[in-house]
Formats: sequence, C-alpha cells, structure tokens
Amino acid sequence: RERPGRTEALTVALGNLASKAIQAAINAWKQLGGAAMERYDTLERFPRIVQQRGFEASAAEASTKRLADGISGLPTTLNDIVATAQDLTILTGNLDESTEIALALNNAFLASGSGANDAARGMQQYTQQLSKGKGDMTSWQTVQETVGYALRKTAAAMGFAGKSATTDFYKALQSGQITFAQFNRKIVELSN
Repeated sequence: RERPGRTEALTVALGNLASKAIQAAINAWKQLGGAAMERYDTLERFPRIVQQRGFEASAAEASTKRLADGISGLPTTLNDIVATAQDLTILTGNLDESTEIALALNNAFLASGSGANDAARGMQQYTQQLSKGKGDMTSWQTVQETVGYALRKTAAAMGFAGKSATTDFYKALQSGQITFAQFNRKIVELSN
C-alpha cells in the first residue's frame, strides 16, 4: 500500500521533468530559428551592401556561391564567411579579392587549429589592422594567438625566418615595408 502524498509527489516530479524537457526543446527550436533568421538576414543584406559599393547583383551571387563552395565540408557557416567577405569588401573595395581573402583566412584559422570563437576574435583583429593599413601590437598578438601556424608560414613565404620571423614580419607591416595588400595576396596564394 502506498503512503499518502507519494503519488502526488511522483506526479509533481514527473510534471517538472516533462516541463524541463519541453522547455529545452522550445529553447533548441528558438536557437535554430534565430540562427536561420540571422543567416537569412546576412544573405539578404550582402547583395544590397555590395550593390551600394558599385557591384552588380550577379557579382554578389557569384561571391556567395564561391564562398559556399569554398567552405563545403568545413565547420565554417555560410553566414560567417559571407559576413567576413562583406566586411573585407567594404575595406578593400574589391569583391572578388575579398571573397578569396575570406576563404584564405578561414583556411588559415582552421590550419592553425582555431575554433569558431578564436577565429572570430582573430578575424576582428585582422580587419581592424587592415582598416588602419598597419599593425598594432595588441591586434597582432591576437592574430598570432589565433592563426599562429599560418602566420609563421606566411612570414616565411615573405622572406622572414627564425624565431623572430613573425615579429620581423609585424615590424615590416608596421613600417610599410610590406603592405596589407601584399599580405592578403600572400595569404591567398598560400591557401591555393
């Protein structure tokens, strides 16, 4: 024979468990929906923004397709890579070049073992330096942390060797001996 109140306690516990499961399912659905809306917004905004910069809608479509093909099988989301290409296009004024730079930087972050958060952090610091046209030590250190392996390979390909290669490369960027345009071209070249 059951004790009084035990059935009620069991019913309450099962109700709480079911409520938590339902809430978890709703939260998961909201996250999926939110990500889908964000992706939709980015993909809708990208053609408008590049058209405002003087590019044809077909160029934006071609860029989006190239970006999608370039990340196929990789953990990078189309939303993230399109947003990166958009930011780079605003800075460089060249959609095709920015598409290739975005893919090359994505490959560099992956080759260096960066996760999504580190890649986003590194990309932010990279674009800040690109917008200034020269490096600053705080941003450079973040880039070194997040894309170290690829940065060492890029420095070596540009003629810097030894333990101080990335520091010497930074000094060359800061002094203007090497431009960010040259840096970008080398990153794309090494990625291909």
